[in-house]
Amino acid sequence: MRWTAISFVAAGLAATALTVEASARAQSGIFVRNCRSAVYGDVGKNWRRNAIGVGPIAFVQAKAFARWSRSSFAPVRGTTDRYHAQKVLVVVDSGATVTVTVPAAELRSFSLLYDPSQFDENSYRVANGERKVTFHACRWQQSGGFMPGFNGGFIVAGPRCVSLNVFVNGKPRARLSLPLGVAARGCR
Repeated sequence: MRWTAISFVAAGLAATALTVEASARAQSGIFVRNCRSAVYGDVGKNWRRNAIGVGPIAFVQAKAFARWSRSSFAPVRGTTDRYHAQKVLVVVDSGATVTVTVPAAELRSFSLLYDPSQFDENSYRVANGERKVTFHACRWQQSGGFMPGFNGGFIVAGPRCVSLNVFVNGKPRARLSLPLGVAARGCR
């Protein structure tokens, strides 16, 4: 996985938490991240400047993807359908519950990757990722740039503009657009 200018120390994650979350995913089709699977670190006090977010959710450093070369999103050398994960931390406001879904039209070229049990891969097929992820944030108080977040990323088949659906407490909130190897101004 590729890190976008932020380093975090992963919090200990019990195998039982992964088992519970994996079974929840199988039953609902939604992968669930909660307080037990959060990571903690310092994102800096001005972290929102380079984040892309809507409502209580933000993808930290996501604006940088618009400046990345198109080749960053190309298939892994020697393959036509495997890609490196694009790492991006998610921060959710204290106590909020947010679900992010990939619209059907995007599924052939984009998926979310927030299941920690999948992080040991070197390359991924888009189908290896998740279509829906729910983030249940801990209750926390910001102290400078130190806060909890959810590590993970995206699997992207080539440079593109991707729109994601965001639901807050089960209700539609908005669409969030991510420029991935393309100019942000054309991504709405």
